[in-house]
Amino acid sequence: METTILIERNEAMQLVAWKELMALSIQRRRDIVKEILFYDETPEEEVKQVDSLSEIFNHKIVDYLIKKLLCATNEYIEDELKTLYNKNYMVVGEPILYDKCECCGYRTIEAHIGWDICPNCYWEDDGIKELNKHSPVNRMTLQQGRDNFIEFEACSSEFVKYVKAGRKRYLR
Repeated sequence: METTILIERNEAMQLVAWKELMALSIQRRRDIVKEILFYDETPEEEVKQVDSLSEIFNHKIVDYLIKKLLCATNEYIEDELKTLYNKNYMVVGEPILYDKCECCGYRTIEAHIGWDICPNCYWEDDGIKELNKHSPVNRMTLQQGRDNFIEFEACSSEFVKYVKAGRKRYLR
């Protein structure tokens, strides 16, 4: 019987985030750096001159990726660690219980009407809960987003490349 290694949730998230950093495409890395600089209120002229491939951004990108893992299930993190190290892990600690996304129903929204984008389906939380009311930011109704999620596992076919399959990754 194989031994299971216990690991604290914060340490496990760090390892998974570093793994994800190393696997990022150049374009995805650039997009994340732009988002980080946007939230840091860096002037747009400076953002254009930034070398997003520089190692100076590695820790900020890892912090960004860890934030995306705060609501991930322990099962997902354990699977990622097993893939990385070929050993069994048991994560000690619980995920943060976020609010449910109005589109996919998974707990990925930090705070409603915070304009969070659900990493599971890419629906932007704009506070609209009525199924047939048009959401300008999502360019569709909530019902259309839900129907698309059933078909594509994203609120729109254009976002399939951005979402992470959530059946194991996020709580319902």
